[in-house]
Amino acid sequence: MVEWRCFLALELGAHYREELTSLIQGMRGALREAKWVDPASAHLTLHFFGSIDPAAVKSFSAELEPALKRLAPFDLLLKGVGCFPSETAARVLWTGIEGDLARLNRLKESVDETLRRLDLKIEDRTFKPHLTLARLRHPQAAVRALRAGSDFVTESKYRADHAVLFRSELRPTGAHYIPLRHFPFQATA
Repeated sequence: MVEWRCFLALELGAHYREELTSLIQGMRGALREAKWVDPASAHLTLHFFGSIDPAAVKSFSAELEPALKRLAPFDLLLKGVGCFPSETAARVLWTGIEGDLARLNRLKESVDETLRRLDLKIEDRTFKPHLTLARLRHPQAAVRALRAGSDFVTESKYRADHAVLFRSELRPTGAHYIPLRHFPFQATA
């Protein structure tokens, strides 16, 4: 049986392509063996489904649509850089999310609530909104990279007015994301 790797996300990359490209260029020399993301495909993951049967996409999409439609659009921006799990043994380098975090958290809760009703697994860890900039092949100190991006902040706000269900295809050149469905936020603020 063919399965798809899917995730639900806000797609901020196209909006912030130039700013993310500049940030990544300034940090490249500070880390060894890093796999940098394509700024145009940078996204804020709301839920990672993992490998699923394509037929299941239709059923949970039908449940997500009314839940997300009840939400109002909101504004976000990117600020600062950080890493997981720690500065001295970094595996992931990211940029932070600021703006209307209350509405972003409401969106995440709505997604989780809907998926829980469908008996889909929800992560137990705390939601830490970010955009991944790089994945590191080996844990390493990221202090120089963090210093290089410490004053990063985007000038424009991103208007989050929909979420996107993506299919991820792993290719030798990296992951390729295929949008499967858009879920607009239609409530008024």
